[in-house]
Amino acid sequence: MKNGISIKFWVVFLVNLLFVPTILLVSLFFYQQFKTSIDERVLLQLTSIRGLKRVQIEDFLEREWSAFEQGQEGELIEEEELSKLLDKRSELEGIHDVTGLRSGGLLKLAFVKKEESRTFRISYEDGDEIKKILLERTGMGKSGESYLVGEDFRLRSRSRFFPEKAPYDFECRSLGVLEAFNQKEGKGIYDEYRGVEVYGAYQFLNARGLKWAILSEIDTEEALEPLVALKKNLILILVLSILVIFILSLFLAGALTRPLLRMKYYLDRMSHGDYDFEINASPVGYEMRIMYDSLSEMVAKFKSTIAFSKEIGEMNLAADYKLIGENDTLGKSLLSMKEQLRKINESESQRQRELRSAIVSGQEKERLRLSKELHDGLGPMLTHLKLLIQSQELPAEGKNALKNIIDDTVKEVRRMTFNLMPQSLMDFGVAKSVQNLVLMLKPLTNIEIEFIYHSGERQGNFGDDVNICLFRIAQECLNNGIKHSAAENIVLVLTEEKKQVNLYYSDDGKGFDINDVSGGSGLSNMKARTDVLGGSFEMSSAEEGTTIDVTLPFQK
Repeated sequence: MKNGISIKFWVVFLVNLLFVPTILLVSLFFYQQFKTSIDERVLLQLTSIRGLKRVQIEDFLEREWSAFEQGQEGELIEEEELSKLLDKRSELEGIHDVTGLRSGGLLKLAFVKKEESRTFRISYEDGDEIKKILLERTGMGKSGESYLVGEDFRLRSRSRFFPEKAPYDFECRSLGVLEAFNQKEGKGIYDEYRGVEVYGAYQFLNARGLKWAILSEIDTEEALEPLVALKKNLILILVLSILVIFILSLFLAGALTRPLLRMKYYLDRMSHGDYDFEINASPVGYEMRIMYDSLSEMVAKFKSTIAFSKEIGEMNLAADYKLIGENDTLGKSLLSMKEQLRKINESESQRQRELRSAIVSGQEKERLRLSKELHDGLGPMLTHLKLLIQSQELPAEGKNALKNIIDDTVKEVRRMTFNLMPQSLMDFGVAKSVQNLVLMLKPLTNIEIEFIYHSGERQGNFGDDVNICLFRIAQECLNNGIKHSAAENIVLVLTEEKKQVNLYYSDDGKGFDINDVSGGSGLSNMKARTDVLGGSFEMSSAEEGTTIDVTLPFQK
């Protein structure tokens, strides 16, 4: 069943969907209105300041020009020389900006009037009064300033942010300057010569031939400080409103969905097979009470069925079940399943035993074949080789060395033959074979190995399969004990009982964790061999040593 969206979610979602966007839109509306008001107020104020300073500068220039015209200040200069100085040949009379023609980069004005046909009078003005007008910052805040820009896009008044630098060092091609030189008067938001965003009011200033752009500006960061504060307050109000609305919507959704969620809780437990609970809810509403009563009855009827299904799931096929009624289809199916599982379990167990028996039998037959081939084939050849060497006329030392090598080879072949399938196992039974194995291993280790045999009627011969199984287990136990146990003593006991035979192994070594055995299949092979023949295999290991107890029934 796919997960769906809950009623509680829809209640919370719809309530928040209704109120949150409304609050957000109202907040954005007030924010935008406040920003628009700030923009208009700041730009209007800057426009007034710019206009006032433009009038003051124009009045100053007119006064200075009138005084210059009426007086005789300055020096006379020829037209040709004046043209070279001002770098122009027409419109020589008037006020000229010669800041770029003189050193220092500070504002310099040249007042020029015509005296005779080719003679002019020129007087220079540093523009200190203009500087005072521009530096008057009433109503400009901390970052506001007014300044002039020439036609070459360089400042003519000193920057209040960089008072140590000459104005002419700064180039300004801001939107306000470009618009002003296009004979446009206006205001707006743009980046000024510092690369800082500002509110600005700009206008073209043309007085007696001077062509300047006058600008009054203030940083947007400072001007919008009230807006930033409002934004923080609006965000706080919005977050608190959303939180309150969310909590209220959760409370409302809980009141509406709590009985349904409680029912879902019980149904979820039932869907997971858990009927071990009591339904003690008292929902409001007639229909809900009927549903809860039916659910209680269902739980009571299915508890026994669930218990029986758990028994079957745990493969406890001895469990019994009583049908609830004639229509108890689930109970009937479980009883039928139990019977089928019993048959399958018996069949699978038998198949596994037959499979393991076939594998073990095939391995032992292959070992027997290899043992016979080594014994009947390679053994006589080595013996014949030894006789040939003895009959040859060779140096005594070389002949003895060859004989020793062949003797060692013969011993190794016999050992391999014994490990694969000792002939004594087929001829005399497991007791004799294990005894020979112990005798062969004793010279190879410092561990004291003791073999004890308690004989019975069968005299150590319990059938080929049992004999091979016991020998292989004894062989594996001794090999592991010698290699890994670090023991001083090993005891191996073979006891023939009335209907079964017991093999007991014990050592006084360091032991091991039987739950963490890795690196080989010896332990699993011993268990598998025992299981194939219907025997029992028990093992324990601790710091005091290891014990293995194997019991097998006689082979029929």
